[in-house]
Amino acid sequence: MNTTEESTIGVGRLLMDATACPQDIAYPIGLKILNDSREKTEQIIDEIYDNQVHNFSKPRTYRKKARKQYLQTAQKKVKTQKAIRK
Repeated sequence: MNTTEESTIGVGRLLMDATACPQDIAYPIGLKILNDSREKTEQIIDEIYDNQVHNFSKPRTYRKKARKQYLQTAQKKVKTQKAIRK
């Protein structure tokens, strides 16, 4: 090492701060996890079901009803435990 590199080693101070955390990390709440799993289940049903292979109608999933109920609860400012559980 030359003298310029040796003089810069160990000089200064490292500051750690919690404000440098990434902001795109969502706090996992049960309601969001439940909705994500519902959407993925619907995708799996769509991929697996084939009219040509199956001789019965596609299983009912009540997609519109489930999404409407989720949005009604998710958009509330204050979510009660009773509403989340329902």
